[in-house]
Amino acid sequence: MKLKETSGPVKGNLEKQNRKYSWKTLALLLVPLFIFVLSFALGRYPVSPGQLINVLAAQVLPLQHGWDPTIDTVVFQVRLPRIIAAMLVGAALSSAGAAYQGMFKNPLVSPDILGASAGAGLGAALAIYFSFNVLGIQLMAFFISLLAVFLTYTISIRIRHDPMMALVLSGIMVGSLFTAAISLIKFMADPYNLLAHGESGGHNLAGYFYDCFTNITGGYTFIFAALAT
Repeated sequence: MKLKETSGPVKGNLEKQNRKYSWKTLALLLVPLFIFVLSFALGRYPVSPGQLINVLAAQVLPLQHGWDPTIDTVVFQVRLPRIIAAMLVGAALSSAGAAYQGMFKNPLVSPDILGASAGAGLGAALAIYFSFNVLGIQLMAFFISLLAVFLTYTISIRIRHDPMMALVLSGIMVGSLFTAAISLIKFMADPYNLLAHGESGGHNLAGYFYDCFTNITGGYTFIFAALAT
């Protein structure tokens, strides 16, 4: 009898929780979609909402092409790859944070707290300093990032008093050490070559990161996003 009496309130609570999660799921789907569409209209080159709707609709409907062809280039060749890359990078970073938290069973950790971000920066700086190619820069950043996480974990397991806080503090310490190493490389590098703010395409620290954010094309969108992990 008691089970029958409590089954009603419990069922009602479950239904409320399900509705609550359904609204949250719907919001998580609609907000990125809204931002995705809105991002096409943001930028130095003005694209009105009407022009944007016509350009997007023309890809699936037989509409008469009565607008400036430059708009097509701006929307599909410039902004679309960057918008997709930005969303994929955000998804990759959030997935990496969730993976770290599940792996270490610590809700406080993230790639920057564990030193992974600083390690990737140090690896890229070292590769650029020694004039590696683009693939070498990416591999160096990946493996030094893994080394940073390994050092953080190795140091934290030796502290048994508070494992959760030990992991966080170890990551901050390793991240600070690797950040200091990046500053040392910038100090040692030739300011007129490796650190030059030259034109796009140069093998220098500024030029490489400038290329990453300004020369994103459709062919490199998924590669650029995958590097965020």
